[in-house]
Amino acid sequence: MNIYPTRRAIALMAAGAGPALLVALAAPNLWLIAAGWVLLVFSLMAVDLVLAPSPAGLELRAVTPRSLGVGRPGEAVVRAAFEGAAPRRLEIATGGDARVAVQPERRALTVTDGAAE
Repeated sequence: MNIYPTRRAIALMAAGAGPALLVALAAPNLWLIAAGWVLLVFSLMAVDLVLAPSPAGLELRAVTPRSLGVGRPGEAVVRAAFEGAAPRRLEIATGGDARVAVQPERRALTVTDGAAE
């Protein structure tokens, strides 16, 4: 299982990068502000990781058609169920290859009663 920073974490890092760089360029003796910003955002991401539900309590199941004709569309459903604490929202990313196209590749879901579909 891969862990990626959230879009919010990336936006937070990007939002502070420009001002921190300007402060460091305008007053080189204050360059620690830029380093402090990076450290703050990484610390917030670490807290998010620690407070996040455990991946061990997640069950993913994909329900797909048994067979499809060449060039025919089909539908697959991904179900996520959490044992114990569950997040309010969940983002699922899927992928295809030269033979199978997946649309949409990413989807944000709302978790209700510990499950999302």
